Amino acid sequence: LDVAYITIKGNHDSMTRTDLREAISSLLALAVKEGFIERTKGGFQFTHDKLKAAFQSMLGTEEADQLHWLAGEAYLKRGDNFDAATHLNAAAGFVNDRGQRIKLMRINSKAARYCFDKVAFAMAATFLRTGLQLLDEDAKWSEELHDMTFEMTESLARIELIVGNFDACKEATAETLRRARSVEAQINS
Repeated sequence: LDVAYITIKGNHDSMTRTDLREAISSLLALAVKEGFIERTKGGFQFTHDKLKAAFQSMLGTEEADQLHWLAGEAYLKRGDNFDAATHLNAAAGFVNDRGQRIKLMRINSKAARYCFDKVAFAMAATFLRTGLQLLDEDAKWSEELHDMTFEMTESLARIELIVGNFDACKEATAETLRRARSVEAQINS
């Protein structure tokens, strides 16, 4: 496996997309055969946490971010916002483009709604916090993003109340009251 990985890593810039896809497929097939990873309905997973940790330690930060981003994009194409957000958030430091950060903010919002519907409130709060931290205050409260940011902050306040994080609830509620565009929105907050 090390030889196959090093071959791909060392030559990926000069490989065609088809060659790279075939090399990765071969590497995955070999990893399955050797028992390092197993197929799941969504793709692959390591058979043991220590194997995952060992693989991750072989990667540099930039490579890990790129892999997370690629995995997140693949999950997104399948409509899986939860796993997409998990991987894309892991690569958020890799993303400097404002448009990509806005896209990631929306994905986090969708993942939070999914978690909320599944009564996974702590995870929903994590996705909302992460999404809200992707942009600076001026950008996320701009005219273009105000409604989404307001909805995410309002949802975060409600979730923090549900899970008993009263200080965080108070902070998010104060933010929605400050940013509400109408008296009706303030009352609903």
